[in-house]
This record gives sequence, structure tokens and C-alpha cells, in this order.
Amino acid sequence: MKTREIILSLVLILVIITPVNCQLNWAPPGSIWYYDALEGLEPPVTGYLMIESIGDTVVNDTEMSVLKLSRFYVSGNIQTESIELTYEKDSIIYIWKWGQPNVLYDFTKKPGEYHSVIGHGPNDCGKDSLGSVIVDSVGIEMVNGFESSYYYSSPTDSSIWQLSWKTNSRYGNLFFLFASPSECNIADFSSYAGPIRCYYDNDIGWIHFTHMPCDTLIILNLETPSGATDIQIYPNPISNYIIVKSNTYHEGKPCRYKIINSQGQELDNGILLGFNTKIMLDNIPPGVFYFQIIRPGTNYQESFKMLKIIR
Repeated sequence: MKTREIILSLVLILVIITPVNCQLNWAPPGSIWYYDALEGLEPPVTGYLMIESIGDTVVNDTEMSVLKLSRFYVSGNIQTESIELTYEKDSIIYIWKWGQPNVLYDFTKKPGEYHSVIGHGPNDCGKDSLGSVIVDSVGIEMVNGFESSYYYSSPTDSSIWQLSWKTNSRYGNLFFLFASPSECNIADFSSYAGPIRCYYDNDIGWIHFTHMPCDTLIILNLETPSGATDIQIYPNPISNYIIVKSNTYHEGKPCRYKIINSQGQELDNGILLGFNTKIMLDNIPPGVFYFQIIRPGTNYQESFKMLKIIR
């Protein structure tokens, strides 16, 4: 075989054995995240939080991505919330806080192992922003044709901070990019964000996690009519179930209920039977939701806010 043919054969072999899919760098310039940003409950109003990777910088000889957090309000106002620095090293993603690197995600951990996290935003627990999570399960998945790692985790017993749902090595955590409180309510809705709506970067393109446009501003018209009957919902905060205490019949017919999220999507529904009705919420993820009662033979719905569901 001639030398030229040998070289061509080797090139073809390399092309064949070289994997098409590969791990991608974390937060490359041009990356964008969109999250829900709840503004208030009366009426339900939701803007959005956009996080952009706007460039690179070097701190202590380490190259980091610069993330800009901008909050878009239903009123039309736009506020730069903060600037964060983040980088990846050896499958661990760090965020720069207090003059030092802190772990944001750790994809080297196995089930049963834990890693530290640093919280983002205020909380009313009277505790600091340091916490830890324990890894429940790990795996590999494809994201728009590229291989990525993921894991599920839970807060440790001593931590109020958590990474809700799944954490992916490309787009981060499905609820919010940073750790959020696992107990106690967020101090005010102006700092609330999550879950994720969309993610984009130049390598993998767009990922849509919801049917709505990424930059939608939402106002839900959920009005409680005058003369509506008071209804008690407990416990508060909510974990796996609620008790609805009310006269659940109207003109001899049972009332129905709906549970919706801040985008107006219905997550659960059913019939209220008896003065105390227990409703299981195991399949509803953490977040802020609304509980509605629909009385038969009437044209209105009674709306009640549900505080943050925790796990």
C-alpha cells in the first residue's frame, strides 16, 4: 500500500473512532438562562430572571465566566441584580464568593456522598448561606446531541440549602442555577426565582423546559369574588399533603379543586369530599402554587395562595 493511501486510511480510522459527542465547557460566553421570577400573589404576577454569560475574566490566575443576573418586571422595569463569577475544574463547578471559590456543583460525587453548597438570596431562617447536599443518584444523558452528566440530590439534615430536582453539567440545576432554601420561606418575592424556562448557548442551541416563550411576562386574573366562603388550608409550610377545611358542598353537590403554578398550568385536580379533605402533593415539585375551588352551579372560582412547597 502506498504511503499516501496509508495516511488516508489512518485518517478515516481516526474519524470513525473519534466520538461525535463530547463533554462541553461550563457557561461559555453567550450562554443564557431564563427563570420564572414571581413578583406577587395578589394578583399572581410573574416576570423573569435572565442570566447571561457576558465574558471571561481572570482571578488569581484562574479564568472565570462572568454571569450577569437581570430581573425583568411586569411593569417594564429592568434591574441588574448581581454579577457572579463561575468556572469549572475537574468536573467541579465553582462560584466565586467572599474572595474564594465555593462549590456550586460537583459531578465527581457518587450516590451517598455529599458536597458543600452556597446559598443565593435571602432567607428568614436566621442561618448563613453555607449548606450541603447529599447525592441521591447520578447518570449520563444527551443534551441536543452532546453528552452531559447529571445527578439528583437532597439537602443534608444540617442544611437549609438545596439543589432541587436534577442538576445537569451543561445547564445547571433545573430549579435555579444557585442553591435555594429547602425550608423557611424566601424573605420576599422580589428575590424569588425559578424554575427554569429556557437555556441557550452557541454549541447546543436552545432547550425549552416549558411551552411558554422564554421572556414571557405573566399576570393571572385569579380573583376571589365578594361573598366567597373562607377556607382553611394547612399545614403550612407544605411538605407532602394539605388539609382543606371547608364546607365542600354547594347546593348538595361536591366542589372541585385545581392546583396551578405561576404560569397558569394545571398540575392537579379533584373533588373535595367532607369537611376535612386530605390532598397528597407528592408529585408536585417544590415551588409556589395556587389552590382553586370551583363550586358547581356558579360562575366563579375561589382562589387561595399556597405557600412554598418544600421537600
